[in-house]
Amino acid sequence: MRTSAPPRALAAIALVVAAGCGGADPTASGTSASATSTPAPAAGISHPTGAADVVVRISTGGGFVPVEVNLAGVPTYTLYGDGTVIRTAATPAGGATSLAGAIAPQPLETGHLDEAAVQQLLGQAKGAGLLAPGAIDYGDMGSVGVADMPTTTVTLTTDGGTVDRAAYALGGGDVPGGHNLSAAQQSARAALSGFVALTEGSPADAKPYVPERLAVFVAPRLEQPDGATDAEPAELPLAADLAALTKAGANSAAGFGCTVVEGNAVPKLLAATANPSPSGLWRAPGGHEAYRVVVRPLLPDETGCPA
Repeated sequence: MRTSAPPRALAAIALVVAAGCGGADPTASGTSASATSTPAPAAGISHPTGAADVVVRISTGGGFVPVEVNLAGVPTYTLYGDGTVIRTAATPAGGATSLAGAIAPQPLETGHLDEAAVQQLLGQAKGAGLLAPGAIDYGDMGSVGVADMPTTTVTLTTDGGTVDRAAYALGGGDVPGGHNLSAAQQSARAALSGFVALTEGSPADAKPYVPERLAVFVAPRLEQPDGATDAEPAELPLAADLAALTKAGANSAAGFGCTVVEGNAVPKLLAATANPSPSGLWRAPGGHEAYRVVVRPLLPDETGCPA
Protein backbone atom coordinates (compact mmCIF):
# COMPACT_ATOMS: atom_id res chain seq x y z
CA MET A 1 0.00 0.00 0.00
CA ARG A 2 1.40 3.38 -0.99
CA THR A 3 1.48 6.06 1.64
CA SER A 4 1.83 9.79 1.51
CA ALA A 5 5.44 10.85 1.90
CA PRO A 6 6.17 14.54 1.45
CA PRO A 7 9.87 15.42 1.17
CA ARG A 8 11.14 15.69 4.75
CA ALA A 9 12.81 18.99 4.17
CA LEU A 10 9.87 20.58 2.35
CA ALA A 11 8.36 22.58 5.18
CA ALA A 12 11.65 23.47 6.81
CA ILE A 13 13.21 24.90 3.68
CA ALA A 14 10.13 26.53 2.18
CA LEU A 15 11.21 29.99 3.27
CA VAL A 16 14.69 29.49 1.84
CA VAL A 17 13.38 29.12 -1.70
CA ALA A 18 12.85 32.77 -2.59
CA ALA A 19 12.11 33.57 -6.19
CA GLY A 20 15.28 34.70 -7.93
CA CYS A 21 15.51 34.88 -11.69
CA GLY A 22 18.28 36.76 -13.44
CA GLY A 23 17.97 38.35 -16.83
CA ALA A 24 17.72 36.21 -19.94
CA ASP A 25 20.92 35.08 -21.55
CA PRO A 26 21.22 33.18 -24.86
CA THR A 27 23.44 30.60 -23.16
CA ALA A 28 21.50 30.46 -19.92
CA SER A 29 19.17 27.71 -18.78
CA GLY A 30 15.78 27.95 -20.50
CA THR A 31 12.55 26.35 -21.62
CA SER A 32 11.58 23.91 -24.34
CA ALA A 33 8.41 23.39 -26.35
CA SER A 34 5.16 22.67 -24.53
CA ALA A 35 4.64 19.09 -23.36
CA THR A 36 1.43 17.10 -23.14
CA SER A 37 0.11 16.93 -19.58
CA THR A 38 -2.84 15.60 -17.65
CA PRO A 39 -4.83 17.95 -15.42
CA ALA A 40 -4.11 17.88 -11.69
CA PRO A 41 -6.78 18.57 -9.05
CA ALA A 42 -8.50 21.96 -9.16
CA ALA A 43 -6.19 24.86 -8.34
CA GLY A 44 -3.16 22.60 -8.71
CA ILE A 45 -0.35 22.57 -11.27
CA SER A 46 -1.11 20.18 -14.14
CA HIS A 47 1.58 17.63 -14.91
CA PRO A 48 2.02 14.30 -16.70
CA THR A 49 0.69 11.36 -14.68
CA GLY A 50 2.28 8.32 -16.29
CA ALA A 51 4.56 5.95 -14.40
CA ALA A 52 7.39 6.73 -16.85
CA ASP A 53 6.65 10.45 -17.23
CA VAL A 54 9.33 12.62 -15.62
CA VAL A 55 7.87 15.54 -13.66
CA VAL A 56 10.98 16.54 -11.68
CA ARG A 57 14.55 15.38 -12.32
CA ILE A 58 17.81 16.56 -10.79
CA SER A 59 21.13 15.46 -12.18
CA THR A 60 24.74 16.50 -11.81
CA GLY A 61 27.47 15.72 -14.30
CA GLY A 62 30.58 16.89 -16.07
CA GLY A 63 33.60 18.43 -14.43
CA PHE A 64 37.15 17.14 -14.22
CA VAL A 65 36.49 13.48 -13.41
CA PRO A 66 37.30 10.14 -15.09
CA VAL A 67 34.94 9.28 -17.94
CA GLU A 68 33.73 6.27 -15.95
CA VAL A 69 32.28 8.56 -13.29
CA ASN A 70 30.02 10.32 -15.77
CA LEU A 71 29.02 7.06 -17.46
CA ALA A 72 28.01 5.58 -14.10
CA GLY A 73 26.14 8.68 -12.97
CA VAL A 74 22.36 8.53 -12.58
CA PRO A 75 19.97 11.36 -11.75
CA THR A 76 20.10 12.11 -8.05
CA TYR A 77 16.33 12.57 -7.91
CA THR A 78 13.44 11.71 -10.25
CA LEU A 79 9.74 12.20 -9.57
CA TYR A 80 7.40 10.45 -11.99
CA GLY A 81 3.84 11.39 -12.84
CA ASP A 82 2.30 8.67 -10.68
CA GLY A 83 4.18 9.91 -7.62
CA THR A 84 7.02 7.40 -7.73
CA VAL A 85 10.33 8.81 -6.53
CA ILE A 86 13.70 7.25 -7.39
CA ARG A 87 16.77 8.85 -5.85
CA THR A 88 20.38 8.00 -5.15
CA ALA A 89 21.03 6.25 -1.88
CA ALA A 90 24.11 6.38 0.28
CA THR A 91 26.98 4.32 -1.10
CA PRO A 92 28.08 1.60 1.33
CA ALA A 93 31.44 2.35 2.91
CA GLY A 94 34.22 0.55 1.08
CA GLY A 95 31.94 -0.59 -1.72
CA ALA A 96 32.18 2.29 -4.17
CA THR A 97 35.42 1.65 -6.03
CA SER A 98 38.21 -0.86 -6.45
CA LEU A 99 41.89 -0.20 -5.89
CA ALA A 100 42.14 0.60 -9.59
CA GLY A 101 39.22 3.02 -9.52
CA ALA A 102 36.49 0.83 -11.03
CA ILE A 103 33.05 2.07 -10.03
CA ALA A 104 30.26 -0.04 -8.56
CA PRO A 105 26.68 0.65 -9.74
CA GLN A 106 25.06 3.52 -7.85
CA PRO A 107 22.59 2.19 -5.25
CA LEU A 108 19.13 3.73 -5.55
CA GLU A 109 16.05 3.93 -3.36
CA THR A 110 12.41 4.45 -4.21
CA GLY A 111 9.32 5.76 -2.46
CA HIS A 112 6.03 7.46 -3.23
CA LEU A 113 4.53 10.93 -2.94
CA ASP A 114 0.79 11.46 -2.98
CA GLU A 115 -0.64 14.17 -5.22
CA ALA A 116 -0.73 16.70 -2.39
CA ALA A 117 3.01 16.29 -1.87
CA VAL A 118 3.64 16.49 -5.62
CA GLN A 119 1.68 19.74 -5.74
CA GLN A 120 3.63 21.07 -2.78
CA LEU A 121 6.93 20.37 -4.51
CA LEU A 122 5.77 21.91 -7.79
CA GLY A 123 4.46 24.89 -5.87
CA GLN A 124 7.92 25.39 -4.38
CA ALA A 125 9.39 25.24 -7.91
CA LYS A 126 6.92 27.87 -9.04
CA GLY A 127 7.63 30.04 -6.02
CA ALA A 128 11.34 29.81 -6.77
CA GLY A 129 10.71 31.13 -10.28
CA LEU A 130 11.80 27.88 -11.92
CA LEU A 131 8.58 27.44 -13.92
CA ALA A 132 8.59 30.97 -15.35
CA PRO A 133 9.08 31.24 -19.12
CA GLY A 134 12.42 32.32 -20.51
CA ALA A 135 16.01 31.72 -19.53
CA ILE A 136 17.58 32.24 -16.12
CA ASP A 137 21.16 33.45 -15.87
CA TYR A 138 23.09 31.44 -13.28
CA GLY A 139 26.52 32.65 -14.35
CA ASP A 140 29.33 30.62 -15.87
CA MET A 141 32.75 29.29 -14.90
CA GLY A 142 34.31 32.72 -15.21
CA SER A 143 31.78 34.45 -13.00
CA VAL A 144 31.70 31.63 -10.43
CA GLY A 145 35.49 31.66 -10.20
CA VAL A 146 35.90 27.89 -9.84
CA ALA A 147 37.22 25.56 -12.55
CA ASP A 148 36.54 21.90 -13.41
CA MET A 149 33.30 21.62 -11.45
CA PRO A 150 30.12 19.74 -12.46
CA THR A 151 26.85 21.26 -13.65
CA THR A 152 23.57 20.67 -11.82
CA THR A 153 20.46 20.46 -14.00
CA VAL A 154 16.88 20.62 -12.73
CA THR A 155 14.25 19.47 -15.25
CA LEU A 156 10.55 20.14 -14.61
CA THR A 157 7.57 19.18 -16.76
CA THR A 158 4.14 20.74 -16.23
CA ASP A 159 1.28 21.99 -18.40
CA GLY A 160 3.59 24.85 -19.40
CA GLY A 161 6.07 22.46 -21.01
CA THR A 162 9.50 21.27 -19.97
CA VAL A 163 12.11 23.58 -18.48
CA ASP A 164 15.78 22.81 -17.84
CA ARG A 165 17.55 24.96 -15.26
CA ALA A 166 21.28 24.28 -15.39
CA ALA A 167 23.83 25.91 -13.09
CA TYR A 168 27.57 25.36 -13.23
CA ALA A 169 29.23 24.63 -9.86
CA LEU A 170 26.02 25.09 -7.89
CA GLY A 171 27.18 25.95 -4.38
CA GLY A 172 30.39 27.46 -5.75
CA GLY A 173 30.94 31.18 -5.59
CA ASP A 174 29.73 31.34 -2.00
CA VAL A 175 32.95 32.83 -0.68
CA PRO A 176 32.64 36.63 -0.52
CA GLY A 177 35.00 38.27 -2.97
CA GLY A 178 35.83 34.97 -4.65
CA HIS A 179 33.49 35.38 -7.62
CA ASN A 180 32.09 37.86 -10.11
CA LEU A 181 28.44 36.85 -9.82
CA SER A 182 25.89 39.63 -10.00
CA ALA A 183 23.28 40.02 -7.29
CA ALA A 184 20.64 38.62 -9.67
CA GLN A 185 22.81 35.59 -10.46
CA GLN A 186 23.44 34.93 -6.77
CA SER A 187 19.71 35.16 -6.07
CA ALA A 188 18.91 32.76 -8.92
CA ARG A 189 21.52 30.25 -7.72
CA ALA A 190 20.19 30.46 -4.14
CA ALA A 191 16.66 29.75 -5.38
CA LEU A 192 17.84 26.74 -7.39
CA SER A 193 19.93 25.42 -4.48
CA GLY A 194 16.96 25.79 -2.15
CA PHE A 195 14.75 23.75 -4.45
CA VAL A 196 17.38 21.02 -4.84
CA ALA A 197 17.63 20.84 -1.03
CA LEU A 198 13.94 19.97 -0.86
CA THR A 199 14.64 16.66 -2.61
CA GLU A 200 17.57 15.52 -0.49
CA GLY A 201 15.70 13.61 2.21
CA SER A 202 14.58 10.01 1.76
CA PRO A 203 10.81 9.41 1.40
CA ALA A 204 9.23 8.00 4.55
CA ASP A 205 8.49 4.71 2.75
CA ALA A 206 11.91 4.45 1.06
CA LYS A 207 13.13 1.01 0.03
CA PRO A 208 15.91 -0.17 -2.28
CA TYR A 209 15.18 0.28 -5.97
CA VAL A 210 15.94 -2.76 -8.11
CA PRO A 211 16.24 -1.78 -11.78
CA GLU A 212 14.70 -3.87 -14.52
CA ARG A 213 17.41 -2.92 -17.00
CA LEU A 214 21.10 -2.04 -16.91
CA ALA A 215 23.32 -0.19 -19.34
CA VAL A 216 26.70 -1.91 -19.63
CA PHE A 217 29.59 0.15 -21.04
CA VAL A 218 32.73 -1.66 -22.24
CA ALA A 219 36.13 -0.34 -23.34
CA PRO A 220 39.67 -1.74 -23.70
CA ARG A 221 41.95 -1.77 -20.70
CA LEU A 222 44.40 1.10 -20.34
CA GLU A 223 48.11 0.84 -19.82
CA GLN A 224 48.65 0.25 -16.12
CA PRO A 225 50.49 3.05 -14.28
CA ASP A 226 53.46 2.33 -12.06
CA GLY A 227 52.36 0.82 -8.78
CA ALA A 228 49.07 -0.52 -10.18
CA THR A 229 47.76 -3.78 -8.80
CA ASP A 230 48.78 -7.03 -10.49
CA ALA A 231 45.42 -8.65 -9.71
CA GLU A 232 43.76 -10.56 -12.51
CA PRO A 233 40.53 -9.35 -14.14
CA ALA A 234 37.37 -10.82 -12.68
CA GLU A 235 34.84 -12.78 -14.71
CA LEU A 236 31.85 -10.72 -15.81
CA PRO A 237 28.59 -12.74 -15.93
CA LEU A 238 27.52 -11.33 -19.28
CA ALA A 239 26.83 -13.24 -22.49
CA ALA A 240 27.48 -10.23 -24.75
CA ASP A 241 30.56 -10.14 -26.98
CA LEU A 242 32.83 -7.71 -25.09
CA ALA A 243 35.28 -7.43 -27.98
CA ALA A 244 32.48 -6.46 -30.39
CA LEU A 245 31.10 -3.90 -27.93
CA THR A 246 34.56 -2.39 -27.54
CA LYS A 247 34.97 -2.12 -31.31
CA ALA A 248 31.52 -0.55 -31.71
CA GLY A 249 32.33 2.14 -29.16
CA ALA A 250 35.83 2.95 -30.37
CA ASN A 251 34.72 6.16 -32.10
CA SER A 252 32.20 7.29 -29.50
CA ALA A 253 32.86 10.39 -27.43
CA ALA A 254 33.53 8.35 -24.29
CA GLY A 255 35.33 5.51 -26.08
CA PHE A 256 32.97 2.90 -24.61
CA GLY A 257 30.56 0.57 -26.40
CA CYS A 258 27.21 -0.01 -24.72
CA THR A 259 24.50 -2.64 -24.50
CA VAL A 260 21.31 -2.96 -22.45
CA VAL A 261 20.84 -5.98 -20.22
CA GLU A 262 17.54 -7.08 -18.72
CA GLY A 263 15.84 -10.14 -17.23
CA ASN A 264 17.75 -12.73 -15.23
CA ALA A 265 21.11 -11.16 -16.12
CA VAL A 266 20.34 -8.02 -14.07
CA PRO A 267 20.67 -9.45 -10.52
CA LYS A 268 23.75 -11.43 -11.55
CA LEU A 269 25.49 -8.35 -12.91
CA LEU A 270 24.52 -6.23 -9.90
CA ALA A 271 25.87 -8.85 -7.51
CA ALA A 272 29.12 -9.28 -9.44
CA THR A 273 29.86 -5.56 -9.80
CA ALA A 274 28.72 -4.41 -6.34
CA ASN A 275 32.32 -4.87 -5.19
CA PRO A 276 34.61 -4.25 -8.17
CA SER A 277 37.54 -6.54 -8.74
CA PRO A 278 40.86 -5.36 -7.24
CA SER A 279 42.27 -4.96 -10.73
CA GLY A 280 39.35 -2.80 -11.80
CA LEU A 281 39.13 -4.97 -14.92
CA TRP A 282 36.78 -7.66 -16.21
CA ARG A 283 36.90 -10.52 -18.70
CA ALA A 284 34.25 -12.50 -20.53
CA PRO A 285 33.41 -15.98 -19.16
CA GLY A 286 36.18 -18.29 -20.31
CA GLY A 287 38.09 -15.38 -21.86
CA HIS A 288 41.44 -13.79 -21.07
CA GLU A 289 41.24 -10.30 -22.58
CA ALA A 290 40.76 -7.57 -19.95
CA TYR A 291 38.23 -4.74 -20.28
CA ARG A 292 37.03 -1.70 -18.40
CA VAL A 293 33.33 -2.06 -17.58
CA VAL A 294 30.80 0.38 -16.18
CA VAL A 295 27.32 -0.80 -15.14
CA ARG A 296 24.59 1.85 -14.80
CA PRO A 297 21.02 1.21 -13.61
CA LEU A 298 18.39 2.42 -16.05
CA LEU A 299 15.31 4.22 -14.75
CA PRO A 300 11.70 3.55 -15.88
CA ASP A 301 11.81 6.22 -18.61
CA GLU A 302 15.16 4.97 -19.95
CA THR A 303 14.96 2.11 -22.46
CA GLY A 304 18.34 2.37 -24.15
CA CYS A 305 21.91 3.33 -23.47
CA PRO A 306 22.10 6.91 -22.13
CA ALA A 307 23.38 9.42 -24.66
